[in-house]
Amino acid sequence: MRQSLTSFYVNNGSLNRVSAYGAILALGLVLAAIAPPSPSAQGGPLLSLFDLLESSFSPDGNGAQEFTEVRFTLVEDSPEVSVVVYRSDSVTVVDTLFAAGPAPAGAETVVWDGTDQGGGAVGEGLYLITLNARGTTARDTVVTLPVAVDMTPPSIQILLSEPGIYAPGLMGTPQVYGVTFVVSNSSPTYGLPTLADQLAVEMYDVNDAPVVLDTFVDVTPEYTGQDGTYEFTWNANEMQSVSDGYYRIDLNLTDKAGHGASASDHANVDMDLPDVGFLNVEDGDDFVTLPDSLFGWAWDRNDIDSLYVKYDATRPYWLITNTRLAADTTFFVIPLADSIPGEGSYTLRIRAKDGAAADTGRVAARGLQFTVDRSAPPAPALDPFTGVWRNPSFELGGTWTGSPDIIRFYRNGTKVDSVFTIILEAQGLTRFTPIIELENGVNVLNATAVDEALNESAFSNEVRVEFKDDSGLYIPAPFTRNDEFHLNLRETAERATLRIYDLSGELVVILTKDFSARSYAFRWNGLNGGGEDVKKGPLVAVSQVEVDGSTSAGAVFREIFLFDPDR
Repeated sequence: MRQSLTSFYVNNGSLNRVSAYGAILALGLVLAAIAPPSPSAQGGPLLSLFDLLESSFSPDGNGAQEFTEVRFTLVEDSPEVSVVVYRSDSVTVVDTLFAAGPAPAGAETVVWDGTDQGGGAVGEGLYLITLNARGTTARDTVVTLPVAVDMTPPSIQILLSEPGIYAPGLMGTPQVYGVTFVVSNSSPTYGLPTLADQLAVEMYDVNDAPVVLDTFVDVTPEYTGQDGTYEFTWNANEMQSVSDGYYRIDLNLTDKAGHGASASDHANVDMDLPDVGFLNVEDGDDFVTLPDSLFGWAWDRNDIDSLYVKYDATRPYWLITNTRLAADTTFFVIPLADSIPGEGSYTLRIRAKDGAAADTGRVAARGLQFTVDRSAPPAPALDPFTGVWRNPSFELGGTWTGSPDIIRFYRNGTKVDSVFTIILEAQGLTRFTPIIELENGVNVLNATAVDEALNESAFSNEVRVEFKDDSGLYIPAPFTRNDEFHLNLRETAERATLRIYDLSGELVVILTKDFSARSYAFRWNGLNGGGEDVKKGPLVAVSQVEVDGSTSAGAVFREIFLFDPDR
């Protein structure tokens, strides 16, 4: 049980009263009197405590604060004590809580449930509870405390909240959010400030977490428990961080009798810019032929107020009228091909304004960069080749002046391969070395370059490569470091081995290919089996293959060749 602020205590031999008691004296009510001391009662104070559990209560049957307790403590036995409830005139008796009679020293509690002596309910108003006690050695004492019976709950109602979209920090919009509300049925205070109703304001952010209210909120005029119209204001500019979304504002009104009333408002806070995107064109795209139209979308939590397009820096913004709303997203279409004059790089800008304010709003400008390129790139240059090639795989080398997106390769007029990867770039040239599969006979090879806009160049120079698949071991003359031995077979082998000897018959190195094929290429780095450089001079190459798990005698070839590592 809580102790009421309206209470009396004995301290230093005298009876002290709280400020509420002084307020009632100001109203001219006699709330406490001390009887003239009798000859037998000239000692110290008789009471050490006299208070009420509730200074206001509501015996209305709702289970909240249905009664008040009167508590007093005697410092000695008293031959006669009474506790009586009076009307505010301090004369008319309403109920007797403690009939006149003796009482022992110590603590005592009596209850008043808001009824009169006949058991009927009393009306709302201020009542006085008086304790009269005779002392033996202590002084006789009469003390009185006020108590209010309050049956009417207060009421609070929101009349207006504005702006509808609160965009703090945005020029031209209200910088303060205001809630106008009216309070009615406030509890009478009877001149006692401690009986005034209390107003509490609570705020919760977009994550429903409580916001610590500080100097950025205010209620005007100051609420002191009176009926009237008030305004709650919130200045979000004074807060360190404000998120986009709805803030909940709770206004809670309570009185001393246990009644309450509340009203809630949701402030729509707009802090985020609109979002804009494109559907059929990506930033940085290159085009030979522009799409006829640009498709895009715009979104904002508070809807899109308007959209504008600007085709380049020298042209004004134009209002986009071809829009469609689907769910919460605004889709738009604008002309593109007819609005771009010719080749070149362009930056198109979309300006989206949300509904934060009719004249201003929050604006997002999204740029889209693209290039119109209708010019074919220069053709690549292929490395020349002469002679006969014995391996079906041919390494075709070439260069291109720049960084093409694609190099396409053709054999006898038919596209056979393409590469996207730049193998080497130096001195402004892009070098490529794809492997082209050859056909028997003469292979006419050429290439084209394709830029990022998919413009294709003219054909490069031709390279004619005659491929002969005669069986045998073919060795470049002279053979230098990292050249290849080509071994062609009449039938498919399972495994191939190439051994290199010097003229004395000593083994230099062994090269192997452990896969099935009719043609093998052995690349040699010029090192022996111990990892040492082999000197210039004649060497002997001996090939051997396995067919069906056994060595094929008919596929053994021996060739003498000149090794020149310094060539």
